[in-house]
Amino acid sequence: MKSFILLLNLARANSEPEGLRELVSKLITFKYSNDVENGTRYTLTLRELLSYGCYCQFDDEINYRHRHGIPLDELDQHCQNFKRCSSCVTIDDKSCEYTTANFAYIYDEASF
Repeated sequence: MKSFILLLNLARANSEPEGLRELVSKLITFKYSNDVENGTRYTLTLRELLSYGCYCQFDDEINYRHRHGIPLDELDQHCQNFKRCSSCVTIDDKSCEYTTANFAYIYDEASF
């Protein structure tokens, strides 16, 4: 089992939501373009991944702000979880702006 430790410095990325979306899109691209091991390799282009399903709407400002519905599959579920986590950060601490805060987390490929 491979484990990757990814440290994300969101403040360096950009203070706008576009910077955050760019980082998430890179994670999605890495995971789903290299997941031959589990047999769930997506054959989508980056453009298709960034506008996928109900919640992976990282390429369109209007759709990004209005993501809703039942996730289409596991990939869309991960994007929904990301949306929920982003909302919870704001609810838990009104002074925390998740697009500019520094975050560090462990990415365990087996649990993704």
